[in-house]
Amino acid sequence: MNKISLKFSLMITSVALAAVLAGVWLADVYREHDARAMLLPSQVITLFPEPKPLTAFALTDHKNRVFDVASLKGKWSFLFFGFTHCPDVCPTTLAELARARDDIARHTAGAEDVQFVFVSVDPNRDTAGKLGQYVGYFDAAFLGVTGNDAQIGNLAGQLGAVYQVANAPELENYPVTHSTAVFLLDPRARYHAVFTPPHDAEAIGKRFKVVRELEAGDAVSVRDAWIREAPPGMTMMAGYMELRNNTSRPQVLVAASSSGFGSVMIHRTIVKDGMAGMAHASRLELAANASLIFAPGGYHLMLMKPKRSLRAGDRVDINLEFRGGLVLPVAFEVRK
Repeated sequence: MNKISLKFSLMITSVALAAVLAGVWLADVYREHDARAMLLPSQVITLFPEPKPLTAFALTDHKNRVFDVASLKGKWSFLFFGFTHCPDVCPTTLAELARARDDIARHTAGAEDVQFVFVSVDPNRDTAGKLGQYVGYFDAAFLGVTGNDAQIGNLAGQLGAVYQVANAPELENYPVTHSTAVFLLDPRARYHAVFTPPHDAEAIGKRFKVVRELEAGDAVSVRDAWIREAPPGMTMMAGYMELRNNTSRPQVLVAASSSGFGSVMIHRTIVKDGMAGMAHASRLELAANASLIFAPGGYHLMLMKPKRSLRAGDRVDINLEFRGGLVLPVAFEVRK
């Protein structure tokens, strides 16, 4: 039996990484971490199904202390890459993160195990003293860290954070470009999630609260996810599963999507007076601590225009999208 028990994947908002950085960074990160995430216009975060443990790195914080993997353990860490001479994106993002920290402190239990770290990619100008003064302006608890080019590149590379500093030391204000994402590392020093702009303090706080709740246990599980093999030449298939809500509050399934099909819709077969028909379900509420069965003759996923020939034994990923920006990636097995 195909059994999947995965934590929700909180998905990304619009791609707002500056210019070229967007496509390159996102493509590299998703390929590297097999996030199986898709870009959706209404989401603010991607939670990776299998967080990536960071390997050794070493930077220095604004108090001249070593900042390394050990500095991340035992805490949820929000990391943002930038530089103190940044006039727009950096102060805007840090101001939102300061408000997010206040919101988390007010509404999230255990907020003392959360830290916010500003990683300067411009060590030539950003000394420890300047970093401390800069991050302290936004929040006294913020930490500023930096290192040499190799040290910064080591950490940035593990997170997929793109940046470039112009090699023009003769200029007072040389150009610096950097990713605008905020990276979330869990208390086990693993790359757990990423927020993309436009950053909003309230949204960050709410999503982080959900992330912590989901970490406490599997919120939704799926059993026996399968797709019926289509006869030759047919371009429509149906997907079935048992969907289980393991939480004490309702979860609302609002859509499904897959890169393996032209489109995916939630449908229900209705039989009335001996006549069978189908109806689109715009939303399905999954009651607290209850299951919902997708089975032949009832609810199913209508899978249209498969991108490749699917035969018994093949597997294809489908994302189940829930209200509030939660997404559950599920591997469906093709059967006859």
